[in-house]
Amino acid sequence: MRVTRLLLVVGIVVCAPQFAAAQDAAANNAMRAAVNRAAGTITEAELRQAIGIISDDSMMGRDTPSMGLTMTSEYLARRFEAAGLSGRPGGGFQQEYPITVITPGPIAEQVLVLEGAEGPIEFASWDQFVALPTTGARSGSGELLAITNLDEMQGARGRIAIIRTEMGTMPDVVGGIGAAIDRHKPAGVIIAMDLPPQFFAMARQFFGAGSVSLGSQATAGPPVVVVPLGNLPASLGETLRSGANNVDGWSANVATSGTAETAEAMNTVAFIEGVDPALKNEYVLFVAHMDGQGIGPAPAGDSIYNSADDNASGTAMLVELAEAFAALPNGPRRSVGFIAVSGEEKNLLGSRWYVDNPLVPLENTVALINMDMIGRNWTDSVVGIGMEHSTLGETLLQTVEYHPELNMGVMRDRWPELNLYARSDSYNFAKAGVPVLYFMSRGHQDYHQPSDVAERLDYDKIARMGQLIFHFAFGVTVMDERPEWYPEAYSEIVGN
Repeated sequence: MRVTRLLLVVGIVVCAPQFAAAQDAAANNAMRAAVNRAAGTITEAELRQAIGIISDDSMMGRDTPSMGLTMTSEYLARRFEAAGLSGRPGGGFQQEYPITVITPGPIAEQVLVLEGAEGPIEFASWDQFVALPTTGARSGSGELLAITNLDEMQGARGRIAIIRTEMGTMPDVVGGIGAAIDRHKPAGVIIAMDLPPQFFAMARQFFGAGSVSLGSQATAGPPVVVVPLGNLPASLGETLRSGANNVDGWSANVATSGTAETAEAMNTVAFIEGVDPALKNEYVLFVAHMDGQGIGPAPAGDSIYNSADDNASGTAMLVELAEAFAALPNGPRRSVGFIAVSGEEKNLLGSRWYVDNPLVPLENTVALINMDMIGRNWTDSVVGIGMEHSTLGETLLQTVEYHPELNMGVMRDRWPELNLYARSDSYNFAKAGVPVLYFMSRGHQDYHQPSDVAERLDYDKIARMGQLIFHFAFGVTVMDERPEWYPEAYSEIVGN
């Protein structure tokens, strides 16, 4: 482990040149006490109250867009303002952005028929496949072209592209399908999910409820449907699993329908200005998604998806961290920002909008700390996704070492095959070149279910984790040097 960047003094991180004159015992003790007092404002009681409010039934699951989401944003703005934070440049705590909400048409208008040597095979909408909601009626037919990634869609003009996805590729396929369609003009697209059945149930809930896209105009395009790979004829499924492109003899007829309307969503933002004239124009940002699953199917008589762990837990932590930084008597050296994004559950919309329309320069954003699902599972550990990509991982490990009283360890990503790195808001910042670290405690049986409620969270764990994150982030705000990407990770994620 490299320990060349920071001077670690009894559990706090200070910059040696900046504070060289303050090394006498009294000044050190005062500084240490101030930082510890600020960390101590992150408590079980405060988190329990905030998570209870954000995940209450009255917030109606915080779908994007919804009245519950707006209420949540207004609650966060009040908390930020009461703590003395500043809003976005120009005033206010909300960053609004335009969206298009597409609602599916009748089930009878969603069609998937495969034609092969065995004759036509007609699939039942909703039970056997689900359509991505589209504006108006869409239809397409033609020969199948099997592709293994979106770049191969270039040969699909006038044909139906069929692409196999697994856990690691599903987010990139769904997120990039629109741009690939615009470039390559297929007659239609079939996404074949090579995943356990429960993931099709989630996709059905996600797409069947409608879709939300950035911008105020719905784009035109061919029909797109999602079907479990196991629902396809065995020979076609084997071809897709083999990675072959040759599916001669197969054709498809696909149709979808829907209606579109424009709407508005928002991120909630707040800032604390740094005190160092040389560093206050650099920013450490926190992000957590405040949206949830909204109202949906009621498997046990409850239709409100309170989304307590995912992600009232991270959203409440955002507020607690803001108040902790505001409690520092002298403030951090670098400026600190807090962004509660919406639309995460709709393919990371709010963070995409922020990165495309940043409120502080991305080139001056030295670190992004993301918190998503931090309330369950291990009592003494949290996963730090992205630790291996930059020196933020070193700083975090040092912080853990100097705060054993918190009894909170950190682990690297234990599930790289799930591609969690690309499935949360920090990914949009990482692609823009910002070093990121993403805290999460992994899923559970209540994930995306009405049973994800506040009573099931471990508040002692969340409080200790919050204090660890505060000490870690404080260290990043006061170090002389910016966090650095490791070159190989930068090349892989950001590009040259």
